[in-house]
Amino acid sequence: MKEAKFITDNAIPRIKGWKRAAIDHLTKKLSNPIRGQQGTSLAETLVGIGILGAIGVTFLTSLTTGINTVGMVDEQTTAQSMAQAQLEDTKSSVYLIAPTAYPTTTITPPGDYSVSVEALPLPDTDDDIQKIKVTVSRNGKTVLVLEDYKVNR
Repeated sequence: MKEAKFITDNAIPRIKGWKRAAIDHLTKKLSNPIRGQQGTSLAETLVGIGILGAIGVTFLTSLTTGINTVGMVDEQTTAQSMAQAQLEDTKSSVYLIAPTAYPTTTITPPGDYSVSVEALPLPDTDDDIQKIKVTVSRNGKTVLVLEDYKVNR
């Protein structure tokens, strides 16, 4: 890369007067385009890096929050679907008098999910109504509990 050559005193010895002053002025301007500044200071650089870092942290935090939210919504949707299917199957099955549980459906829960069904008698009522409680768990942690009533018709 070629270096820029500026007009110096030796390059134009014959120019004098106001022309010479103009050339000297332009030479000075071109050799230092921003007067009084030679570059950025350490403080300016650190402030810029700090601002860029804050923006990066904010972006990554929001990205992580979004990913976690999608995972939780997916888990809740899967649990809701399984519990609803199990509850409908239990309500349409034959009424059992005084059971502690009904069998689970033939639908196989995906991966690490499990479904359990409890039949709870209602106090001070006859044997023609039961409270059905469907619990969906994932890795041993309860994700959703759905309750409804089953009536002997």
